Amino acid sequence: MPRSVLFAVIVVLTRSGIPLAAQVAAPCLERPPEDRPYNRDHLLDMVKSQTPHRAEYLIHTCGVSSPFNSQLESDLREAGAAANVIAAVREAAPKPAVVEKPKPAQGDVRENPSDRLKYVFIPPGTFRMGCSAGDDACRTNEKPAHGVRISKGFWIGQADVTVGAYKRYVSANGRSMPEPPPSNP
Repeated sequence: MPRSVLFAVIVVLTRSGIPLAAQVAAPCLERPPEDRPYNRDHLLDMVKSQTPHRAEYLIHTCGVSSPFNSQLESDLREAGAAANVIAAVREAAPKPAVVEKPKPAQGDVRENPSDRLKYVFIPPGTFRMGCSAGDDACRTNEKPAHGVRISKGFWIGQADVTVGAYKRYVSANGRSMPEPPPSNP
């Protein structure tokens, strides 16, 4: 290449705002896409052998296969990584998958590990509460029948709370048992 052309290319690249260290093509581009991201060990080696600008460029170009966590951050700092390099790794690292808990459905039963009682899920919805038409055995507090709307589902115990279950709950939550009621003479 003639010297004048080479000089023109250097001037253009210098004025582009991209550091010269980052302007050389990344070696990972010669590998298949699945082999391009840096694993933890290669990332640490690369950080030690490259300038911060070049390392940042390589991370953005090639990617990172290791998840970002406090141990990797500590290892990067120990390897001499600059703040911009650590930020690039944090950005390029794969994000952990969000595992959603399955939403409870009507009739689901679960055991509470704190009190070891079983609870059943009551979903949101509407129902008719009170005395049914034609029922002659209704009490006063069952009248009049009326619609009830449950706006938010909830869990309710399948059986009465036992003293043993309440003791386990109190123990698990750092509380104390109430005073026993006075006995009858």
